[in-house]
Amino acid sequence: MVLGVAAVAAGALAQAVTGFGFALVCAPFLVALLGALNGIRLTLVLSAAVDLVILAPEARRVEGATGLLLALPALAVVPPAAWVARHLDTGLLAVVAGSLIVTAAAVLAAGWRVERLSGRLGALCAGAVAGVMNTVAGTGGPSMAMWAANAGWPVARARPTFQAAFLVINLAGLATLGLPPLHLVGLPLLGLAAGAAAGAILARRLPEPAVRRAALALAAVGGAAAIARGLGLGLG
Repeated sequence: MVLGVAAVAAGALAQAVTGFGFALVCAPFLVALLGALNGIRLTLVLSAAVDLVILAPEARRVEGATGLLLALPALAVVPPAAWVARHLDTGLLAVVAGSLIVTAAAVLAAGWRVERLSGRLGALCAGAVAGVMNTVAGTGGPSMAMWAANAGWPVARARPTFQAAFLVINLAGLATLGLPPLHLVGLPLLGLAAGAAAGAILARRLPEPAVRRAALALAAVGGAAAIARGLGLGLG
């Protein structure tokens, strides 16, 4: 579990420095270590905690209309996605989750943009994709990050609205998937706190592009580990 705690800390540090990356970094490692369902459930709990911490001082900056455009389609797809996650073979679910994360990391690293998806339609699509990915892979941030890039939203503008939307999406995911065993939560919470504290200290000292590249590389490695777990070659 040491690797899982380290992944949580690394994700929290990346989130503090770049404004994204927490679940993208830690979810695949938790899936690889704990199995698909418990890994996703634990990621959702930790992500909700991150959402609350980041949102608390910035709640007044949430753009409600855009937040609804992102959250409502996600809420619509969470129940069917959760049904699939609960009934899919756990090995296959780990492969699906890992594959989605590796693909998302590659797309974000490439900086792929679709200008037509920068408006309301793009927000609705990003929200729906986020709801599905968050429920079956533990991370829905990539689709929203792509929408923000297409719409020209800087991190400072996107962060409070995205955290509000994800708080709702994460809670919906937990309501449909259930909570992880409580004994799994303690150490990762300490890792989260340590990573967030380190990120707060180092945010002005670490170059954001380098941290972003490192986060995407870790996500890809973790995604590959989740795929290996699903194929019976995992971390045990």
